Amino acid sequence: IFVDDAGGRAIYMAPGATLETTAKHIREDHADFIRRAARFSTEISQVPLDVVRESLAVARAAGIPTVLDFDVSPSDALATLGDEATLFEVLGLVDLLKPSKAAVAELLPEAGDDALLLARGLRERFGCQAVVVTDGEVGCAISADDYEGSIPALAAKPVDTTGAGDAFLGGLLVALSQGMDWEPAGRLANACGAAC
Repeated sequence: IFVDDAGGRAIYMAPGATLETTAKHIREDHADFIRRAARFSTEISQVPLDVVRESLAVARAAGIPTVLDFDVSPSDALATLGDEATLFEVLGLVDLLKPSKAAVAELLPEAGDDALLLARGLRERFGCQAVVVTDGEVGCAISADDYEGSIPALAAKPVDTTGAGDAFLGGLLVALSQGMDWEPAGRLANACGAAC
């Protein structure tokens, strides 16, 4: 992980065991574990898309809510992790999609720079129950059945943004698990990202 003077970061990943994981591993070695979850969360960054799809399908078949963190651009993901058809299948298996604006802007170029239009467009296109698009120091945009809006970020002096998206998602999931509505859940998530 390389961090610049403004706190921005670039992560360079070397292929490892995650890239060698297969859908068969999920079916034979991990499906029972997934079925015992209260909520299943995965991401698009290191694991092949067919493995992500299989994991989400196992969770979905068991009635477990699914969450996907999507913080790499589709073109980067497709270069090493799978094909576009599998990516779109993955996005169709997700209840809560949490992408960064930079990552998904190429999926909906007509949305331009508007995080809320991206959230709404992704939700409509892939049938997710909710899409929460993170937009760095601007905050986040949420499109869900019972809420749609933008929530401003807290002011923070960036030192190292590594982990801020993970902290955001952790805060969001805790808030939702405690029964918070979308707007306060988004505020808590923004605070967690800013604190990180």
